Amino acid sequence: MLPPITFPPEYLTPTFWESREIHIALPPHHPSPPSHLLEVTKPHLPEGGCLFLTSGTTGAPKWVALEKRALLHSARVVNAHYDITQADHWLLSLPIHHVGGFSILARAYLSGSQVTCSQSKWNPKTFCESLSESNSTVTSIVPTQLHDLVSTNAQPPTNLRLVLVGGGRIQIDLFKKALALGWPVCATYGMTEAASQVASQPLDHDRLNDSETLEVLPHWHTQTTSNNSLIIQGPSLAKGYVTVTDSTSVWESINPATGLQTSDQVRLRIDGTRTFLQFLSRHDNVIKILGELVSIESLEQRLSQLLPLSFPPFAIVPKPDPRRENSLLLVIESPDPEPPPSLPPILADFHTKSTPFERIEEIKTLPRFPRTELGKLSRSRLAADLF
Repeated sequence: MLPPITFPPEYLTPTFWESREIHIALPPHHPSPPSHLLEVTKPHLPEGGCLFLTSGTTGAPKWVALEKRALLHSARVVNAHYDITQADHWLLSLPIHHVGGFSILARAYLSGSQVTCSQSKWNPKTFCESLSESNSTVTSIVPTQLHDLVSTNAQPPTNLRLVLVGGGRIQIDLFKKALALGWPVCATYGMTEAASQVASQPLDHDRLNDSETLEVLPHWHTQTTSNNSLIIQGPSLAKGYVTVTDSTSVWESINPATGLQTSDQVRLRIDGTRTFLQFLSRHDNVIKILGELVSIESLEQRLSQLLPLSFPPFAIVPKPDPRRENSLLLVIESPDPEPPPSLPPILADFHTKSTPFERIEEIKTLPRFPRTELGKLSRSRLAADLF
């Protein structure tokens, strides 16, 4: 069972937001970071800030460093974009150790909105009951939660006026079904380094007929590279990253003058004074599962360390999943249709060292992997052969 979502009440007061302290958004059950994390970070966040652990599996823990004023600037823009005021009431169902959940507290602090926390493991029925009982007007969820609401034909209470959906790409059919059921959904696109949202559907948008075009929020300057990689610049951009090992913490700055080049490919369109964004794909070997970034390369490295040298070539392949966005498929290059008998205990060990969204859900064998002229695995052709 997931821990209930709670937060200290001072997170909604000037005591927290005006202090120069650095808040570490520590995930449940994650070991406490070493003292040198704060020692290295403080000179770069003299006015106070927050550290969020990056999603995914990149080896040593890596934290995104955000100024508190960057979080508040983002919150102010989102509140204006969606007319969020003191009359609104948030139902918080996202973990606050992620920026998606924590940013709700920043928005509520600025607007004076009330916040009710989800107190139980995710369940679409109890979620709807909580919305109704708390008289909530706005909430934020991820595509997996939206999938569960739609698949159970859940209907929203009349008091709900806005549902922000982020943390992953929403399938068009799912989005339309949610609208048909009465859910007032708006798709969003953001990242930890942006202190939450970069682009979001405007309230005046024809969401039913165009669920993939989002408006870039006015505090961001966006551009793309020659291969459509998104670059963002703006006052809510993170100051940098801190990579932590047992003995040291290393700071890596993000240059505000050049901005952050992301691993996302997008299409930008300018219409007068407004800029619109359409997400295309990721062009690195990182995927999302249940809203969490997962590095395929890191998972393969971790698994290879557990396998004997005699083990045949393998690849971990993301398999499209309507609820989770992706699941993980282990593919082994072998003429034998059955996986090696040594694999189950190794996978069991692998899973004990992994988070739930990093689990291998399925195993397949192929007699031969598709390869390039240089003998490298062609992941695109492999995915095409499998799916």
